[in-house]
Amino acid sequence: MLDIIFRQAKLSCPECGCELKRDAVERDHMTPLALDGEDGPENEWYICSDCHKAKTKVDIGKIAKSKRILKKAAIAAGELPAPRKPAIPGRPFPVVTHEQILARRQANKLAYKRAKDAKSPQISTRAE
Repeated sequence: MLDIIFRQAKLSCPECGCELKRDAVERDHMTPLALDGEDGPENEWYICSDCHKAKTKVDIGKIAKSKRILKKAAIAAGELPAPRKPAIPGRPFPVVTHEQILARRQANKLAYKRAKDAKSPQISTRAE
């Protein structure tokens, strides 16, 4: 019976204008319920599946933004506690003085030079 109604009425999607088919039509709220839309026939429409997916994606973003704004307003009004900021951890490394840095640098240079000298072949200057 619904097939006959769909074929005779030649219903089209109000978003994209494509012809609505029984297996690809979805009921949607023009104004989402989460954004204070009414749950009645005056706020409902039938759109194709592709348009419904796209509209739902946009609606989810609007709903999330609305929730963020309401939460911020509730915090400002004192209805909700302000979020706690995480404590800054202590220094995980010891404090090093400038002299210690220079001494380490000098020791590293010496160690590098010794290692380089140990790897290079010794050239004999004696005639044999």
